[in-house]
Amino acid sequence: GGGLHVLRPDMPSWRVVGGSTSGILVRDGQDLKSSQLQERLGSGAVVEELARVGDRLQYKLLSGSGPATGWVSLMLKGKELLVQQLTEQDSADIREKYRVHVHQLRTSLLEIVDIVRRLKDERWQEKLRSQQNTSAQRWRCIFKPRMVVRKAMAADADIVRAVNFGEEVESLDGPTEGWLKLTDGGYALIKHDKLGELLENLDHVAHRNRCDDLLSQLKSKLVANNLDAVQP
Repeated sequence: GGGLHVLRPDMPSWRVVGGSTSGILVRDGQDLKSSQLQERLGSGAVVEELARVGDRLQYKLLSGSGPATGWVSLMLKGKELLVQQLTEQDSADIREKYRVHVHQLRTSLLEIVDIVRRLKDERWQEKLRSQQNTSAQRWRCIFKPRMVVRKAMAADADIVRAVNFGEEVESLDGPTEGWLKLTDGGYALIKHDKLGELLENLDHVAHRNRCDDLLSQLKSKLVANNLDAVQP
C-alpha cells in the first residue's frame, strides 16, 4: 500500500520522487552512454541500493513499477529524482519525538519529516535567513538601562546619542566587524567584549518564531495523519 518501507540501516533504500508521471530513465550500466531500458522506473517506486557511484545508483526494485534492476541517476539538473528512505533509527527518533509510528504515516508525510529535519538544521536556518535579509534590518537594544551610538566604528569614538533598553534601531546593511551602520546615522556595537549582547536582530527573532510555528504545525499534522499514535 502507500505505507512506508522502514529498512535496516545496512540496506539503504530509495523512493522515486522525480520524473513526474512517466517515471525516470533506467540504463543497464553505470555509464550514461550505456543502453537505455524500455521501461521507466515509476514515480513512487521504492528500490534497494545495490551500488552507488557518485550520482548513479544501481538498484533492485522493492515495490512499484519498473525494471527489476538497473542504473538510475539520483539527481537531474539539480533536482532530486530519488530520496533516501528512513532507517530504523530515523523511525525510532520520530516515534520518540512525535509519538508517531512512522510505518503508518502516508508516504507524502515523508516530505514533512524532511522539513522537520531541515528546520532543526542550523545551517539551513542561516541560509533561509540570508535570503530574507534584503531590506532594512531591525534591531532591539537588550542592554539595561541603555547603550550608546558612536560617530565611528570605534569604542573611543564620540557618542552621538543613547538608545534605551527595548528601543528599536534600523540598519541597511549587515554587521561590519561587529558594528552596525544605523539608517539615521551613527554606529552601534552589537556585542561588547565584557558587557555581552547589546542588540538583538528582530528579523532573526521573527524568523525563529516562524520556524517554531511551522514546526508545531508539522508536528500536529504528523500526529493527525497517524492512525495509531503512541501514547506519551
